[in-house]
Amino acid sequence: VSFYSAWALARVSPIRGLDELIQYIDLGGQDQVSKSNTLLLSFSQQVTLLKELPLQYLKTVELEALFERLSDQLKPVLIEALIQSSRGQALPIVRLGIISTNIEIRIASFKAAATSRLSLSETELARGLSDPIWPVRAQAVKVVGVLRILNLIPQVCQCLSDGQWWVRYNSAHALVQLGAAGVEALSYISQFGDDRFARDMARLILSEAIMGQNQSVMSALDTQP
Repeated sequence: VSFYSAWALARVSPIRGLDELIQYIDLGGQDQVSKSNTLLLSFSQQVTLLKELPLQYLKTVELEALFERLSDQLKPVLIEALIQSSRGQALPIVRLGIISTNIEIRIASFKAAATSRLSLSETELARGLSDPIWPVRAQAVKVVGVLRILNLIPQVCQCLSDGQWWVRYNSAHALVQLGAAGVEALSYISQFGDDRFARDMARLILSEAIMGQNQSVMSALDTQP
């Protein structure tokens, strides 16, 4: 009864209702419900609740406070909910996520930035490209491609020699997305790269682009020696 009362209150007065509903979410991984509550939701219920909260009524400072209070398991859920409901509010939270010490939060943050084209800075993206965890690097390099950050072409070329196949694959695709300068770099690596795996990946992606008659790639290659 108390939970559904809070749910109804969120529909009538979003700010006040949010405050009430958030009490049913596992904040900071706490195991016990506070004495004021009579119910602790299961994880799946908490996920549903977070995704359906009217987050668009919260100010950035309130969203940041909520993000910091959530358990690490629920922080990626909040990022996804913001992408779906209020993309404009997601960027400050994603920026908090990419500097998290939690691997899953960093992965979710760069993935959200890639799918929604969130404008991360070159410094933030460079940090992701050199992350010690390869799935983070794999997502960060995708962001460079979709945002067409030409200044990071040297770093993307380095990622083309990464020890993980998915990082190399995403890096090659990112270079294609970066236009003529990226295709030139990819073409050079395919012929003269020191790393065999980088050469193989560059040749694979260039071959796919040629076979698929990718006009931007064909045009860029036509201007190459």
